[in-house]
Amino acid sequence: MGTESNFKTHRSRLSRPRHLFKHPNLLNPLSSMQKKLITKLATTFLLLATFTTQTAFAYNFSLRVADSSTDKKTWFELSTTPGQTIEDSLLITNKSKDPLTLNIYSTDASYDADTGSFHADHDGKIPEALGEWTKLNSQKISFTPFQTKEVPFAITVPEKLEDGEYYGAIMASPVLEGNNPSGTTIQTRLGARIYLTVEKAAKEIDFIGLTYISGAVTVFLIVALIFWHFYHERKLNAI
Repeated sequence: MGTESNFKTHRSRLSRPRHLFKHPNLLNPLSSMQKKLITKLATTFLLLATFTTQTAFAYNFSLRVADSSTDKKTWFELSTTPGQTIEDSLLITNKSKDPLTLNIYSTDASYDADTGSFHADHDGKIPEALGEWTKLNSQKISFTPFQTKEVPFAITVPEKLEDGEYYGAIMASPVLEGNNPSGTTIQTRLGARIYLTVEKAAKEIDFIGLTYISGAVTVFLIVALIFWHFYHERKLNAI
């Protein structure tokens, strides 16, 4: 009987936790202090996850404009007229200690001036504008560790082209070799943006024709002045 009485008393106390826990914050399963702690832990987890993701997807190669050794520009700003060809080059560096082979190709792109968003078309889309006009000397390049190579290219603008801004990119993507045992393939690519301004050339002045015209006008004025001089002298003599 004593044991049963003790058991009932114990159950009674468990059913009334307020007698055991009198602090109001401990009665709340998610107190303000606990919420702050959970928020900090969640934020720390997200930061670690972001850092890990960026580290895992870090590029082991880089692209930059060949003639920008001082500021290391990664985009081209070009201008020309219809029917002209622009030649330039790109520097690609293997930043890793392992050999690297890259696929190099050109593609069209879109640009939103309001937001500054630049988007290159995906690999499978056939270029029809600037990506089509851009021709590369090489489409697959191999690098030794830490090697830098210059990649020339040429842009031939169609003769019958409206004035305006055109956008494209030169993309580089590592060549995937062998089978991945995990069955998951991550394809990375890095690109150099191209901003092309096309404006029709102003009409050239025919300087040769203008010279002939100005010469004829000058001769006419001289002859007219001579006749006027003689006419004036004869009129004075007649008086």
